[in-house]
Amino acid sequence: MVEGKFFTEGDVQNRRRVVVLEKELAENLFPKGEALGKQVFVGDTPAVVIGIVEGQSGSLMTVERIAYAPITFVQDALQRRVIDALAGAAVDEPAVPQAIADS
Repeated sequence: MVEGKFFTEGDVQNRRRVVVLEKELAENLFPKGEALGKQVFVGDTPAVVIGIVEGQSGSLMTVERIAYAPITFVQDALQRRVIDALAGAAVDEPAVPQAIADS
């Protein structure tokens, strides 16, 4: 974790509108810094940036800029209960690198 915190199981259960950005994405969205506490959108739904993490260099994924959010929030924001594709799923921050490696 570069700064802030990762979302919790409580954030998932309570469908909180929060996101964690990879550092490169945070720098692109907020070039003057201070991404924590700022608002971004998932679809048309606002969310608050609660954390910044290092990118996963060497990943097989072709996506270079990643944001993490509680799946329940993403479902609400995209008005879907079923997700057609999921690149990876992790139960907590330490599990993120393995989830990416497995995807």
